[in-house]
Amino acid sequence: MSVKKISLSEEEFKRALISGKAFDGNGFEHSFEPKDSIPGSINIKNAEIANVSLLDLKIDKMIFISNCDFDDIRFMSCEFTDILGIHNCTFKKDFALGNSTFNLFDLADNAIHSFWASHSTIKTLNIRSCVVGKHLAIWGNSLVNSLHISDCDLSNKLQFSGTPFDECKITNCKFTVFEMPSIKEKAILKLIDITIDSFNLGYDFNNLGYIQWNTIQFKADASIIIKNAVMNKWDIINCDLSQTKLIIYSSKIIDTFYTNTKFPDKLCVPDELKQNQNEHEIRRDGYNQLKTIAQKQNDRKMFLHYQAAELESYYKTVRWNENFPTWFQLFAMKWSNNFGTKWTWGAIFVLVSNFIFVAISFGKRGWQIDGDGIGNFLSGYLSSLSSLISVPKYFISNWEVNWFYIGRIPLAFGIYQTIAAFRKFGKSE
Repeated sequence: MSVKKISLSEEEFKRALISGKAFDGNGFEHSFEPKDSIPGSINIKNAEIANVSLLDLKIDKMIFISNCDFDDIRFMSCEFTDILGIHNCTFKKDFALGNSTFNLFDLADNAIHSFWASHSTIKTLNIRSCVVGKHLAIWGNSLVNSLHISDCDLSNKLQFSGTPFDECKITNCKFTVFEMPSIKEKAILKLIDITIDSFNLGYDFNNLGYIQWNTIQFKADASIIIKNAVMNKWDIINCDLSQTKLIIYSSKIIDTFYTNTKFPDKLCVPDELKQNQNEHEIRRDGYNQLKTIAQKQNDRKMFLHYQAAELESYYKTVRWNENFPTWFQLFAMKWSNNFGTKWTWGAIFVLVSNFIFVAISFGKRGWQIDGDGIGNFLSGYLSSLSSLISVPKYFISNWEVNWFYIGRIPLAFGIYQTIAAFRKFGKSE
């Protein structure tokens, strides 16, 4: 059974906040009883209020507002020194805080079009089981000592600017975009059981405190942008980043721990590159950061993967006609064992290079495609594989002997690369 709501004007709503009494649109006075028999508290409920702008209002009582419908509400230069609780209310337009001070602000089970706080100070802000249609933003030098957001559905954006909190915990929420500019020294940000499309740490981000990602579910092709950032203490727990578009650009990741977490095989680059920027150089820097993280945790699998990816990116930036020694070194490392990751490539490299040099060695004999010719070639090929120094009897002329010794160079290199890649999980850096 629905409860009939009383209609209050802006002035009467203010009167209700101050005195606990107000006249409705029909001239009847209503008295709002204390909530849960809390002496001195005011409980405004079951009301309809259009547009409310509260200016220079100071309230030292506990205020509870429940089951009310607003078009919009604005707190401007207000001060609430006790509890302000707003529960089960609907805000069709803006819910705004400007240049105001709150002690304990509790929002629960509300439907809000958009919420923003600017130049405001809140000791504790709890936002629970709310649906926010447009965005939830805290900006303009606002400060929240303790911010808790839980069980909320943010259809669009969660946005912070400046360094707006000392401690922030967000649990079991859904939002499309998270934007965060900086975390000050000793501040804490915990994101637990979150579903998100895009995570943007912002330009010139500085994490001087502590960040924890725990069980964050990134949607397919979700973006994680770490750009011009300094990341201090950062724990990543139970997260799957493997399908995300991860961008690490001009950033420094200092102290990161991860467990039960997957990272993407390949990094992405910013959509807009400057004219003198090379995407492979950007990727190389990002792979270096991830490689260092893995090395600190002795994660050989991840370390080897990103070391190979870093060298691959470096290989793509070097031109053979500008720096041939480095290009040739990387070329040989690439095709002999894929920068230490595939021992099978090394084995194939040994077999193919030996075949090529034996073929060159026997080339002057003329090819004899019969049993004897093939047998002689196979004997020379196999004996060449088994000897690095002594010349097998199948190599007779000076031509054949010279090419045999020349062929020892790639053969020895290939054997070394095969062994190195085969032992990749046993080596320590």
